[in-house]
Amino acid sequence: MNRRKFLRNTALLSGAGLPFPTWGKEAAPASWQHQFAQALQQTPWLAAFRTAGREEYDAALEVTGSWPEALSGTLFRNGPARHEIGDFRYQHWFDGDGLVHAYTMTPAGVRHRAR
Repeated sequence: MNRRKFLRNTALLSGAGLPFPTWGKEAAPASWQHQFAQALQQTPWLAAFRTAGREEYDAALEVTGSWPEALSGTLFRNGPARHEIGDFRYQHWFDGDGLVHAYTMTPAGVRHRAR
């Protein structure tokens, strides 16, 4: 039982003149893993807040058609990847460990690497 619930119940019981009940055991709260899995089924966009399956990625994409030579270079992006450590889950998505992405674009194709 949390403090707010306890204080509310205490105030209600003291005003009613009833004796305090013996507090029985409440059901244990579901683990955050279970809660997250349930929320993910109802709101699929939460998949962005799952921990990345791997720590490194390297994938190549083949370009069909012609690729402008002026559109060559590397785009770097940084974003969250690891949202929990052991049994602890970060409370805000800015707190997670990051994953740096590199998208290298050349006329031969696009390569995505991340660590």
